[in-house]
Amino acid sequence: MNIKCLIIEDEPLATYILEQYIERTPFLHTARKIEYLHDAVEIICRQKPDIIFLDVNTKGINKYQIQELVRKEDILIIVTTAYPKAFIEEKLQIDLSGLGYLHKPVSYEAFVSELQRFIV
Repeated sequence: MNIKCLIIEDEPLATYILEQYIERTPFLHTARKIEYLHDAVEIICRQKPDIIFLDVNTKGINKYQIQELVRKEDILIIVTTAYPKAFIEEKLQIDLSGLGYLHKPVSYEAFVSELQRFIV
């Protein structure tokens, strides 16, 4: 199994940590990493990632862009954020059901546990 991951994150340290976790996980590899969501549509069409790690607080992202991205049903979205789930759902009005969620700072154990919820 070879699962392609796209990282959408504007914090270099958070990007680095996710890359390291992906490298440590045998069946994952980083297809691409980008800082801005506006670059994502073309890259998603071209790269066809299986998983997107999405920081909902990345510069230039609004809730409508996130909701549009989430509608791509063949891609697993794992939200990475320092915000609690309740804030994401209530204030940003993003339904997290069916999505992964990792609270920053992310431990490797939490990373693997969240993947196991979706990948058999």
